[in-house]
Amino acid sequence: MHSVSKQGIRMSALKTWRKSTHKTQEQLAEILGENSKTYSAYERGASPMPPQILAKLRELGYTGPSDQHAPDANALTREDLLRAMTELRDYLGEKFEELNKKK
Repeated sequence: MHSVSKQGIRMSALKTWRKSTHKTQEQLAEILGENSKTYSAYERGASPMPPQILAKLRELGYTGPSDQHAPDANALTREDLLRAMTELRDYLGEKFEELNKKK
């Protein structure tokens, strides 16, 4: 059975994908720039996954669910939402700049 975090990500799908890449939690955590305890918490659904981590996972080929269930509106504070939006904006801005440099 799949567990669902507050973010709505089916963490067992993430674990299944990671195992299909033949990577350990430690290896994937290093690739993502996270420590292994933090990554493990994402897989278990014990900690919400920041949007930039999900974006990095997508770049690595993760195509599993990301928003199967809407998060509980009470689970996010306004500050959490603003921080996540700012981080996502900054991350996407960096990617946009990288794409423009390749042209």
